[in-house]
Amino acid sequence: MVSAPPGAEATVIARAAGTIKRINKRLGDAVRAGEIIATVDSLEATRMTAMRKSAISKLELAKKVFARESLLYEKGVSPRQDLEAAQSALAVAEAEAAEAQTLAQASNIASDGRSIAVISPADGKITTESTTIGAFVQPETPLFTIANEKQIQINAFITTQDLARVKVGDSATIMSRSDQEYRAKV
Repeated sequence: MVSAPPGAEATVIARAAGTIKRINKRLGDAVRAGEIIATVDSLEATRMTAMRKSAISKLELAKKVFARESLLYEKGVSPRQDLEAAQSALAVAEAEAAEAQTLAQASNIASDGRSIAVISPADGKITTESTTIGAFVQPETPLFTIANEKQIQINAFITTQDLARVKVGDSATIMSRSDQEYRAKV
């Protein structure tokens, strides 16, 4: 039996619920790490985009308020308490903006803000395709399997008589159905 060895295969999942909008690569296609394989239309993406925009707007406002309070405090017009409140609001806004940005990046939100990009985690070939355009998917739904085509594992059976003669690291020759020879190691 031929399969991918441990660590040479990756399952590609949906990071959010939604409908498969586009499939860019199909079963048997070669893919590169970071390549967009499919796109999922997602309300979660729209919500995350709105949260990110809102957090950025709040951050911009907090920066302006802090700058104004700093100036007023320096001129002796505003009490230190107002400056500290503005500084605290700025720190909270910075944290919320950073969180929203990190969440959007981790979810692979596409540039349109309404969809999630399904991205290949590794170079290889698509060996399993478990979705179609228009299909509804949940988060963590397996969509594709990608295997490193440069590494394969062959599980072979040998007789008990031959077992004593075969050791890990021994050279092996594999014959394909088309009589092509491949060199390998046990």
